[in-house]
Amino acid sequence: MKNKYKQIILLLIFSSYLYASENLSISVETAIKFNTICAKCHEGECSGRLTFDDNAKVAFSHINRYIPNSSEIQATELFTILKHMKTQCVVFFPNTYLHDKTSWLKKELVQYSLPSKKSYFIPLGLLKKGMHKLRINTNKSQLYTIVIISKNFEIVLDEYRTSCKDINNLSYKVNDDNEYYLRVEGRNKFIIININNFTR
Repeated sequence: MKNKYKQIILLLIFSSYLYASENLSISVETAIKFNTICAKCHEGECSGRLTFDDNAKVAFSHINRYIPNSSEIQATELFTILKHMKTQCVVFFPNTYLHDKTSWLKKELVQYSLPSKKSYFIPLGLLKKGMHKLRINTNKSQLYTIVIISKNFEIVLDEYRTSCKDINNLSYKVNDDNEYYLRVEGRNKFIIININNFTR
């Protein structure tokens, strides 16, 4: 067990080096877990202070409490995202997945869901200032929490909707040109069939 924690400490030290060099090599799977599970408590914490900065053992046990069976690599990535968010005060998501699109299909969306299929975190790309409309097509009737948030944590849409097919007429206002993200959560697992996001 002691050897395991030594390895974790070394990984967290290495994560600090990655952050310092701005070479954030983070998987999209880890980014989605952070922005759905960890974000419930940590989103928008921009103090620059890291609760676990000096105690890798506590950090690893905390991560596994909320994301069980996390590998050492994934724990390191989650810690790196937390450090990035706290010091830069922005949402982290791999740049290679930021596309300026207006529609997505089921086969494209599956990569943005948690393994549990209870949450999605989808990069909407750069949205222009003005009014927008979102339409989501799901496979199950249940209560959904639908949030659109900017890179700088400005919430422009926060809705609770029940639907079995189309969740229509979700209008929202973008105040500044920026990168935006869509978070969709359900109480039970679900599949998003397609999404349309367009300017009104």
